[in-house]
Amino acid sequence: YWRRVVDGATAGGTAWYEARLAQVQLFAETGEKGQACELARGARGRATSTGGDALAARLRQLETTLCQ
Repeated sequence: YWRRVVDGATAGGTAWYEARLAQVQLFAETGEKGQACELARGARGRATSTGGDALAARLRQLETTLCQ
């Protein structure tokens, strides 16, 4: 489901970041930290909205934890 949202949303927008954050969290929760880290890193610098900025900050925090 989240992949479809990411694919259909404007990259860097709020919906895109919400979906990407959900994907990262799901991968992390199922033990796929490498995949979660890759997705988090791939989202860097894409924010195009105020909501996107806030969600990007959350992803950066997750990235710090996941990509060790």
